Amino acid sequence: MSEQTGFTSHVDQLTNHATNIVKYYSKLWLRIFVLYKEAILSLQAFIPFKNVYYKIIMENSQFIVQINVNFSEIICSPQMKYVAALSKENVSIWSIVNMVNKKKQIAINKIYTESENSRLFAISDNGLISIKLNRKSPYNFEIHNFITEKKILLHFPDRQKEIDILSFIDNGDLVMINAQIYRAYVFSDKKKDNKWTCKSMIELKYFKKIHITPKGKFIIYNDTIHEITIWDIESLSIETHILTEWDYALESIGFSDDEKLLIARAKQINDIKMRIYIFSTKTWSNLTYYEIPQKEIPIIKVDFHLLASEKGERLLIITCDSLMNRELFLMDPYTLVNPINADELFNKSSQTKIQDPYIIKADKIIYTVGEELFVKDLVCDNWIDYLRKDLGDKNSFMTPSKDTIETIMDGLNNTNWAYSESQEFLGHLIQWKLDCNNESVVLEAKYNHEKEWKSVDNLDILPSFYHCGKKFILWCKILKNDDLVMATQIGVIIWTVKSTKEPKEPKKPKYIIKMHYYWNDWNLKNWNNWDGYLEKIDFENTNIKELFTNKSPERILPASNYLIVCKNLDIKFGKDKLTLFEDFLERNIDEEFYLTCYGKNLMKALVFINDELWIRDLGNYCMKAIIKEQEINKKEYTTHMIFRISLLSIILGHFSKLSENHPTFIANILARMAFVLPYMTPNPKSTSSHLSGHGVYCHLSRTTFIDIYISNIFNHCNKIKIWFIKLLENYYYESHSSIKLIFPLPKFVSYPMDYNFWNELLWPKSNCFVNLNSIEMVNYEFYKYINGEALLEFKWNTYGRRYYLIIWTIYTIFLCSFTIAATLTGKISRNSVHTLLKVTICLGFWHLFFELRQFIYSPKLYISNIQNFFDLCAFIFTIIASFIWLHKNEMPTSLVAITTLLLEIKFLLFFQVIGFTGIHFPMIFGVVQRAISFLMILGFIMFAFAHSLYLLLRPADNTFDSTSEEFSSFITAILAVYMMLTGNIK
Repeated sequence: MSEQTGFTSHVDQLTNHATNIVKYYSKLWLRIFVLYKEAILSLQAFIPFKNVYYKIIMENSQFIVQINVNFSEIICSPQMKYVAALSKENVSIWSIVNMVNKKKQIAINKIYTESENSRLFAISDNGLISIKLNRKSPYNFEIHNFITEKKILLHFPDRQKEIDILSFIDNGDLVMINAQIYRAYVFSDKKKDNKWTCKSMIELKYFKKIHITPKGKFIIYNDTIHEITIWDIESLSIETHILTEWDYALESIGFSDDEKLLIARAKQINDIKMRIYIFSTKTWSNLTYYEIPQKEIPIIKVDFHLLASEKGERLLIITCDSLMNRELFLMDPYTLVNPINADELFNKSSQTKIQDPYIIKADKIIYTVGEELFVKDLVCDNWIDYLRKDLGDKNSFMTPSKDTIETIMDGLNNTNWAYSESQEFLGHLIQWKLDCNNESVVLEAKYNHEKEWKSVDNLDILPSFYHCGKKFILWCKILKNDDLVMATQIGVIIWTVKSTKEPKEPKKPKYIIKMHYYWNDWNLKNWNNWDGYLEKIDFENTNIKELFTNKSPERILPASNYLIVCKNLDIKFGKDKLTLFEDFLERNIDEEFYLTCYGKNLMKALVFINDELWIRDLGNYCMKAIIKEQEINKKEYTTHMIFRISLLSIILGHFSKLSENHPTFIANILARMAFVLPYMTPNPKSTSSHLSGHGVYCHLSRTTFIDIYISNIFNHCNKIKIWFIKLLENYYYESHSSIKLIFPLPKFVSYPMDYNFWNELLWPKSNCFVNLNSIEMVNYEFYKYINGEALLEFKWNTYGRRYYLIIWTIYTIFLCSFTIAATLTGKISRNSVHTLLKVTICLGFWHLFFELRQFIYSPKLYISNIQNFFDLCAFIFTIIASFIWLHKNEMPTSLVAITTLLLEIKFLLFFQVIGFTGIHFPMIFGVVQRAISFLMILGFIMFAFAHSLYLLLRPADNTFDSTSEEFSSFITAILAVYMMLTGNIK
């Protein structure tokens, strides 16, 4: 028995040794294969044959690398009329109009193909193609018209020779960018005669990455402040402003065909973690994000594309590891949960192996095999059936809003209402059943589980105040995403089935029926008749066609009528007395999709009805989405998710009314966002000053000849500038430890977008920052923390100092013109005096106009500030004195003396903003404010004594002596009492 055991142990040892040897050599061969593959890829540019295949079989796994040596890059025109592929010797062009391939080749010398995605290889829909060349004169690219076979010559106003990014946009314009001097050029061929002219140049400031969209937008990423901005090229107006995480570096940006969704891929700094973010360009906020799971073989490349926006939108994620293994996943772009393997998608689209380079656009994949072009549909006609049945995708869909709106409008416009007691609606995963009688309207949902329909939930949706269930439902239809839309007597409702996890069985989801959307425009239109209460509606006279009106299709469905929902939260449904409206409101607050897309609409409704409980609930969920607890080195820290800070605009959009009606709520929000750190690590060698602005803020403007001149000087002096900056940092600035903070209140200092010059001139509008002064509690809470000081510092350094100096300069001219005329009168000519007085009058009215604007903006605030009355006296007295002087040709000495005193004291007040003098002004004003009450009491005592002494000592029968003369009138009596108080007693 022991010998057999020993023999068995020897066999086990030998087996283990053999297994280890096999594993060692397997890893060795795998490493050799990776190095060999990398060497082949590095030699790709000059391998003379067309396709190279390498095949190695190891551990029942097969790795195939196919390299298309012919083409290094492939592109298509904005409207997909043409496709071009770039090789080392020439450019191949295909016309794919009506899916008919017509190939053409252009031989070009000195094609630059050393770097991938040079950003200068572009093709237009009107037959132009741009290629980067290995030259510098006349510029580093060339544009050909491959239809007329002619070169296009361009003239740059600043004699530019180097372009880094080039793109043709939908309107036919050519947009180019020089990334060295941060300047963009827009060329146009208005006459269609191939004579392209530069219609505008744009100063871009600093950027790390920039993209030009087909619809004529700049997508700019600034890594100094980690923000993404979208600018309209034509109007130079900002359309979207998005913040990103500071510990993630943005690597690539994509967007949907309508440019309403922005997709960004970022990699964690000093780590291999990667995330994909989805942003809404309309709401300026993050919808969701997905962290790409890492495997044993690291992922080195991630691509993403939006598919089927008109059928059932999905985000296609393509990952590639270091062994060139490619995996495809499909996800709902609005939730980014439950990725579905979609490797079959490429196999289904083509019988040939799809290889790099390829492009995906408008639900098609375009690639080459050898010298042949393939254009295949990725999205089939029965797209949802394919996802549900073939790929097993059970995630929810966002039905195209256009289709849903048309379905609802068609249903409401159908006048042949057919009330049915029982109806069934069959979908892909959900089957709906509706049972109606006079006492109840029961909605039941069945789920398709392994080809068997199982009932998952049912609801009685009949309101307690409506007593004829058979007439409650007017019309029903199931949508493509299995949601049920119905027109009822109380409005249009969309129902959906949502999965929730049971605490006891988290792996077994529970499906429940939920209200998805609710509209009742008829009740909203007649708000004054019944204050939005559904119980008061006269259902016999309801215009059913106006339940859903004026809905323009966008990427997502329009917001529900939250105002109606909020006014009817107490309505009970069915025999179980369900609070469906209250559940609907809670879900719209709890779930990030509703909070991000419709949070502003919901807050607007809550502010209108002034419901403090729900306002606080909504605000707390906004904060919950932003603030999270994180454990670092076994310690709990409160961190802020920077990319979600835009959710605070839901609150700040109604800052004035919320501050007035709910000051404690706003004060609490300001306190919770007092210190927002983008990351925890301080900078030990910082040279920046306290509360100084960090980074470069983007602002686009038209290029002037001054900009060109300055940029030319800086280009020649760039080395000197770098040397000078280093010298200052080394010898002048002392390094110290500092940490970066973020001002976390989006649009807090922004003004309304609907700018009107005359309205701004006569009735200026305010923003949240200006309204702080109206509520003492909120004002105190804001300036209690460092955010208030930092904002003032930033505004002063950005533009406040400049404006203040301009106002000071104009006032100085106003002061000097009057005082020179008053001081040198008789020494200068009368014409000169009259000219100075006329200038004084004009500038006086100019100052009065701005005083009037301040009064119109806030009369209460203007009157409460005593300094405003002092300013008014200075301006009015000066104008009156000047008019009298001009009219009588003689200086009114007393009035001019008083006016000069007021003007010079007013001039002294401008020194309040200077550090070494400004500190004394608050002390002086503080003493004066505290002394006012004492002076009022003292004045009343003087008045009482003067009145009494006047009655006692006034002269009788026109007899005067020294005492009675002082009390001959009430005015002289007051002066006499004042002299007595000061000790001057005769």
